[in-house]
Amino acid sequence: MGKIRPMHPRLLVSCVIAADTHIDVRHPEPRLPMIRLEKVLRDAASARPVPDAFIVAGDVTSRGSAANWEKTRAVFASSPRPAREIVLMPGNHDTWSYGGYDPAFEEYRRASSDITGKEPVAPYSAATFGGFRFLFLGSTGDGGDYPILGEEQLSWLEREIRKEKETGLPVFVFNHESLNGRHGFPETGTAHPYPGMDPADSGVGAESARLEEILREAPRVFYFSGHSHMGISGEASARQKGYASIEEDGTLTVINLPSVGCGNHSGEYNHKNCCLVLEIYEERVVMRFRNAKERRWVGLPLRDGKSFWETPLL
Repeated sequence: MGKIRPMHPRLLVSCVIAADTHIDVRHPEPRLPMIRLEKVLRDAASARPVPDAFIVAGDVTSRGSAANWEKTRAVFASSPRPAREIVLMPGNHDTWSYGGYDPAFEEYRRASSDITGKEPVAPYSAATFGGFRFLFLGSTGDGGDYPILGEEQLSWLEREIRKEKETGLPVFVFNHESLNGRHGFPETGTAHPYPGMDPADSGVGAESARLEEILREAPRVFYFSGHSHMGISGEASARQKGYASIEEDGTLTVINLPSVGCGNHSGEYNHKNCCLVLEIYEERVVMRFRNAKERRWVGLPLRDGKSFWETPLL
């Protein structure tokens, strides 16, 4: 048991990142996903220094209904504020409703405004923490399990990436779905793989190649996704099975987040209630997985036999 504290001196930015909280009034026990989100919020709120951001990388709800967002508001209202800034990203479940994408996005817009204090004008946005650019992507339509990023959003992303290229600093990009073919997908994107799966399953889909091309224009990008409910996998999985939750490919580092609210699969550590703590220091980036319910770091070796991922900042 313990609280979130920096690993090193000269901390510049810290974020607590969760995904797939799936607040759901139709859950057999609707309080369970709410309690799991509350555990993560309370754990984040105990961090010192106060985190710069608390980010939910999509599928905040299991369907973007008014009832589900009302439950989500209730959890945040009854919990201590987890960070200076709160970012709620829309995932594919958040943009599903019985009336289509537009009513679902409107429910998300209102709830996000109430919870974060900032009203989203589009499913994608940007923020700066400690001088580092954070870019949040989102679907502009109902593409089922795949996002519809669209040329307008991709062009916006390209402009943002090119601006940051001049600084030489890494960029932190968040999208609910992974790039295609990462983290052992498509097979690890479901608890029950089947023959002949589409290589894009659990990924961005048709726009993945274009998205990756843009990301590679930056000197360095950290790309965070959820969606698959894959458990946490470390260096043993990388060695034995060829995939892990954090994978490095040249200038691109991709990170897959487990589900907070639902069951996880295909990992070495499949517990719920888990999040990721991102720390940016003057000389390095550190990522650590955390079980918020137990208030302890996940001890799974991620790199060089250590239970954290550490890499030079530049």
